[in-house]
Amino acid sequence: MQIGLDICCHGKEQKRDGNISNIAQDLEGQQLPREGPFVRLISVTLLSTFVLVLAVAPSRATIINFADQPAGPSTFGAAGPAQTLVYEVGGITITFTGGVILTNETNQSTDFANVYATASFGATSLTNPLTVTFSQPIHNFQIDILNALAGNYIISDNAGNSMDFSLATTGGSVATEGFAATGTVVTIDYIGPGVSGATFDFAIGDVLFNQPLSTSTPEPASVAMLGIGLLALSIRSRKRFRCFAPEQVAIKMPNAAA
Repeated sequence: MQIGLDICCHGKEQKRDGNISNIAQDLEGQQLPREGPFVRLISVTLLSTFVLVLAVAPSRATIINFADQPAGPSTFGAAGPAQTLVYEVGGITITFTGGVILTNETNQSTDFANVYATASFGATSLTNPLTVTFSQPIHNFQIDILNALAGNYIISDNAGNSMDFSLATTGGSVATEGFAATGTVVTIDYIGPGVSGATFDFAIGDVLFNQPLSTSTPEPASVAMLGIGLLALSIRSRKRFRCFAPEQVAIKMPNAAA
């Protein structure tokens, strides 16, 4: 019995007439093509993306946003003296001094939750700088600084690392600032100029350490989304360019009249 067979291989279509044994021999000799350079590039990119995800998600990444603290007043006048806050995270003791918890701080338009704040017109125990002390050395330190006086600031540690930055507007703003800290004590200091009689006035939130700085490194979620997109592209490429496996080859029977 003669039958027709369409064989797809390397993007080309071949047609051969023959008996069942000849067709079986043809299929037995067929080999799937090796992956092209494009597919190999996708595979390497996916592997690199996976490594990057692991790099930007260290096991001891930590953020403190003061949400666990009881709500405070919205103004320094009603807040009272400075509060010392102590956290235990991953075997590290973190102590905040010089500030007080404010909630829905007056004139704040960007963060209505708890913040750790200080000002020259509050209680005399409020200080400039705010100080964060760690029970062991850290790497990297980052904060959101908000509802602050316009002017110049410096973040530094007791290992000699520091970063200067400036805010252009007073009140209602939020900025993310961080630096490559390696010490055990970090200070956040307003260095002037004074505004409307206040010599300092600022709050901090979302305190981060032992994690890549978000201002210089993609967030893990963003890297993961890139990897998912590349994976989908790789799968589509494989489906489009691969040769049919023998069990997927269509065998066409001739018409009875042929």
